[in-house]
Parts: sequence; C-alpha cells; structure tokens
Amino acid sequence: SCEDGQWFFTMELVRGKNFIEHTRPFERGGPWERSDADASTVIVEHGLPDSGVVAKVGSRTITVADFKDAARGAQGRYPVPPDSAKAMLLGDLIRRALMLERAQQSGLIRDSLVRLYRNNVESQLLANALISRMAPRMIPVSDAEVRQLHEWRDSVAHIEVIYTPDLQMAEAAIAALKRGEDFAQVSNRFSLPGVLPAGGDLGFLQPGSLVNPLDLYLRTAPIGKVVGPIQAPGEGWFILRIRERKRQDQPPFELQQATLGEMIRQRKQRTLLVRAFQDLRDLYRLRVEPGAPQFLYARYNTPPLIAGMGGETVPPTPTPQDLARVLARYDAGGEYHGVYTFADAQDDLERGQGERPNASLLPALQQWIESQTVRRVVVMEAKRRHLDEDPEIARAIRERVNNYVLESIYDADVLTRAQPRPEDLRAAYERQLPSLSRLDAVQIQYLTVPDSAAAERVIEHARSAATIKQAVLLASPGLNLRQEEVRYPTPDPMWNAMRQSLALTPDRQYLRPFRVGNGWRVVQVISKKEFVPSLADLNAAQQQMVQNEALELARERRLAQYTDSLRQALPIQVNRDRLKWVPWPVPPAGTAIG
Repeated sequence: SCEDGQWFFTMELVRGKNFIEHTRPFERGGPWERSDADASTVIVEHGLPDSGVVAKVGSRTITVADFKDAARGAQGRYPVPPDSAKAMLLGDLIRRALMLERAQQSGLIRDSLVRLYRNNVESQLLANALISRMAPRMIPVSDAEVRQLHEWRDSVAHIEVIYTPDLQMAEAAIAALKRGEDFAQVSNRFSLPGVLPAGGDLGFLQPGSLVNPLDLYLRTAPIGKVVGPIQAPGEGWFILRIRERKRQDQPPFELQQATLGEMIRQRKQRTLLVRAFQDLRDLYRLRVEPGAPQFLYARYNTPPLIAGMGGETVPPTPTPQDLARVLARYDAGGEYHGVYTFADAQDDLERGQGERPNASLLPALQQWIESQTVRRVVVMEAKRRHLDEDPEIARAIRERVNNYVLESIYDADVLTRAQPRPEDLRAAYERQLPSLSRLDAVQIQYLTVPDSAAAERVIEHARSAATIKQAVLLASPGLNLRQEEVRYPTPDPMWNAMRQSLALTPDRQYLRPFRVGNGWRVVQVISKKEFVPSLADLNAAQQQMVQNEALELARERRLAQYTDSLRQALPIQVNRDRLKWVPWPVPPAGTAIG
C-alpha cells in the first residue's frame, strides 16, 4: 500500500545509478545465470522460469507482480523509452532489495522497534480491512432519497445543544433546565469540553448537517421547546432546543445532486459502522471495569505530581501493580478474549493512539477506555475472520515494514554520512544557473497574425529558415514583421510578464504563439544579454538553494557507494527475457490486455 507517498519516497531513495554498470564473462547454462567470480549482476537473455521471478538478490526475489506493483503510475519518473524505463525501475528495485537483504542479515528487521512498528501497522491495516467489510464504501443511494433531502434543505434552524456521554449527566442537565437555569450555562457546565461552541449554540444549520436522530428534530422539533435526552447511537446523549426556523433559497437540484448523494452515502456508512461496532461490543461482552475511570482520574488529577522536563506536572512513575490494573475486559469465547490494562493505556497515550481523554471528567475517561478497548476488539475480530491471511493485506504489511526499515537504513548510512564536496557545490551551482541568471535585455523579432492556425504555419515555415524574417519572406511577404530590443526593467506589462519565458528560450528559438488583442503573436528570440552571478555573488537564499542541491548530490553519491558495496557481497541474478514481456506503462490492476 502506498500510504502518504511512502512507496514512491522509498523508490526515490534508491535512485542514483544506471541499471547495470558492467558484467563479467559467464557461461550460459539455462534461464538463470550468474558470475560466481565476483557475484556481480548478470543479464540473462533467454528462458522464462515458471516462478515469475525477474531478479534474485541474495535470498530475496523480485517477481513480475512486484515489478508491476512498483511500475503502476511510475511512468512519469522514468521519461525514457520503455525498455530503458523498465531497466531503470528494476535497478531501483534491486537496490532496494540489496538494502533490505543487508538489514535482514544484520538483524535490523528483527529489531524490537521494527517488531513494534509491524504490530502497529498490522493492527491498523486489519482494522481498516474489517471496517471496509462492515461498512462498504459504495452504498446505493436512490434518486428519491436525494430529492427528499433537497426538499428538506429549503429551510434552516437555529439550534442549541447539550451533549453528555451518559444518561445520568443528561438527566441532571434536564433537571437544571427545569429549575429555570439558562440553557447556555447548563450546556457549558454539562457538555464535554471542546466538543461544542460556547453555550452549545450551533447557529443556523440545514437538514443533513447532524447525526440521526438529531437531524430529524432539526426539522420537526417545536420552536423554543427543550427536547431530550435523546440518544445518538455510538455518540452519547443530547438535549436540544430550536430557537428559530426560517426559509432559505438553495441551488437547483441538478447542481446539488452529486453532493447530496455523497452526503447520504456517508450517513448510511456511518450508521452501518455504529451498528457494527455495537454488535462487536455485544459479541465480545465488552465492559469497563468498575472503578477504572476513577483510577485514571486519580492518576492524572490527584497529588503527588512531579515536575516534568518542560515544567509541566506529570503523574509519578506507576508501580508494577498500577501497570497491571485491568481497566476493561472483553470475551467472545474460546481464545478470543483479553483485558485492557493501565500499561496498555500508557502505551496508547505515548503512541498517540486515538484522541487524548479529558482527564478531569470521569465520563470522558469512561468513554476513552471503551473506545481504546474497541480498537483491540476490532483487530481480534479481523484475525478471527482470518483477514490477516489475505495476500493483499499481508503484502501491504510487509511493504510498510520494508519502507520503515529502508528509511532507517537511509538515515543511518546515507543521510548522516553524506558530506558535500567542493565539486558538488560547483555542480549544484551549474544546475541552478538557469534560475539564478537574470535577463537584462533580449533582441526579438515578432509578428501578429489573424489566428492560431496562421501562427503555426509561420513557425512551420521558420523551421527551414534561419530567422522569422526569412520565413515571412518565403511564406507571406505582406506580413508586418517587427524587430525590437527589450531592456529590463521595461514599462511594457506584456514583456514584463514574459521575462521568464524569454530567459528560458534559447537563441533562434520560438515562443509558443499567444493571443494579443484580436490576433496571435509569433516571437523569435534572436539574442540575449544576461547577468550570470558567480557563486560568491549569490545572496543568502540563493546560496542556501545551491547548498541544498549540493547536499542532495552528496547523498546520491553516498547511496551509490553504499549499494555498490552491497553488490560485492550479495549475489544478484536478473532475467531480462521475462522483464521484456512486461508492458510499459503497466496498466492498473485488473485491466485486461488484449
């Protein structure tokens, strides 16, 4: 899975050298061949082994499927002919495999941090897989449903809300309202902090904005009457009051149809999820232990507290008995049971798993313990359904872990050891020269023609002439050709806007025709006068840009040195014959090739 560009980032890390630098003599003996003399890469010209492997690096293999997965969408990163592009991509995959093989041999892949990362990735992907099955993304929505929501949204209602996580607090809030207390003050006192605006005032909302059943009352509740407590499954308890309702014009149905359909689909998906999570709670008989919220409250709110490094107060180090304290239990029978301990809670807080609870409110702590325990139940249920045996999920887990290991290797063996040399700085400066140079003056010839077709014809004739003037004489002698020297800065806004384009256009070349007034202009650059700053003349920002480029060159060199050293120690075999039959660009998965 290519999460947040992770795979492509890793692929760029292992770019740096051509596919094959050299090969040594070898004897042909079948589809797989190698040089035993120095374990260097060998190209195989024939044979298609049934395994579907295109390369072997030590104990690792790169299959056709691996190659296709990496190649999908990669065409833009290899702007060369197909055979060369495939060779470059395979070279990147080989370098990647070299680094992973080295990590495995050195024990890094079995490191405790890698195992912890793998467990986290596995939990995340298994949970996502189960959720996608419990509440599939593509849920049908009828036109009638969309039209009904469109009709409902012709009015808006000003709504105030009180939100509590349990019924007892909601009933206490209702009692306060019955005693005549102000709605806003009651909302501020009883609602979970940070969830609602001040006073619980949500302002004017259209139907479709709130979860059910609140959305129903947004449309139907009497104005000025307190309604509740209302339970929203999976959310908690609500009390609401409609202060005002008024008509509102809205765009035609056709303009809103797609947006409203997606809104209904998301609401349906959420409803399915809420029901599915409740079913899991029931199946696993999930329960928060009596006194567990109070235990967390005491840990995070009761002295003695000690000063942290940042000056904040933090609880003292928990004892082994504290860490073993059970906060919640779950049991679906047989091997599918477990407990959620204070040690688990500490670990979740340190790793940022889920939102941090408001430690000053017992209901918030109760809700947090339950939500964290549900996370574990979801992963256990996914394994009970054998989702961890799904090949795609297993592959996604493996690739995420591999990328994590590669980043660790890159940080340790490339980033920290790459030191720019003077020649890197000079090369970086030369690379950046086009953006560092300043156009001071340009000699141009140009003419204006009635339409873009005529402009293209002029350029076509100009390809066989040295200048646009000669092209005009050959093609259309009557056209009015002008020659001009533009000096910068210039008062002409058009030439000012085109300064960068003119700077980047080589002498004797043409800009793309562009519209001016009622016609199209064709411009040829004759010659330019540019100020090219020396390396010492660069300002601070430009010097930093060049230094960053030099550092990148040093990293590329260090990566090449590192992977070259691995080539000497690890055997590499390549089957080019098999690679030759892989299409380029590689079509999306499931696309038939006729």
